[in-house]
Parts: sequence; structure tokens; C-alpha cells
Amino acid sequence: MAFISVVMTNRKRQGRASMIAAYLVMIILIVLSLFYLFSSIAHGLAKYSAEEDKSRLSFFEVRRKEIAEEEEAGRLTPDESAQLLVDVDSETNSIDSQKNLCFRPMSPLPVGSCLARPQ
Repeated sequence: MAFISVVMTNRKRQGRASMIAAYLVMIILIVLSLFYLFSSIAHGLAKYSAEEDKSRLSFFEVRRKEIAEEEEAGRLTPDESAQLLVDVDSETNSIDSQKNLCFRPMSPLPVGSCLARPQ
């Protein structure tokens, strides 16, 4: 009878050990899945931001060329072209300043202040 109780106790220990191992494997898989999810989201946002910056810069470059061509063709006076160039520059600065604004809930930093982003 004592032998049977010893065997049953060993089986219970082995069962507990295998359940602990199974729980550890599940926890590791969940952590890896969450890490993969957040890293893929961050990578996608960085890629989108880079494409947006390229398209924005190309738009302002094209606009400056158009203003120069219009002035050369005589459709704009020098004052008008200067004002349009000032407007393009102010739009560029406005977009850049809005891009630096962010909202960080539960942060000790005030709203609108962000840590420096890598460029």
C-alpha cells in the first residue's frame, strides 16, 4: 500500500511539473506575440511617416518650381511670387510644428511636449 501511495505522489509531482512547463510555454508565446505585434505596428508607422515626408517635400519643391515658372512667364509679378514663396515656407513650418505636437496620456510631460524623435 505504501508503494502505491509513493507512485501516486510521484505522478502528481510530474503532472504539476508538466503543467508548470506548459504555463511557462504559454506565457512565453503570449509575450513573443505581443512583442511581434507592437514591433510590426511601429515599423509600419515609421514606414508611413517616411513616405509622407517624401511626398510632402516633393510637393513643396514642385510648388516652388511652379512659382518660378509663372514668374518667368510673366503671369506673376515679383511681389506676388515673393508672397507665394513666403506662404509655401510658412506652410512648411506650420506642418513641421504640428508634427512635433503629441499627446502622451499618463506622462509627467505637459501635453504637446514630446521627447526628441530620431530623424
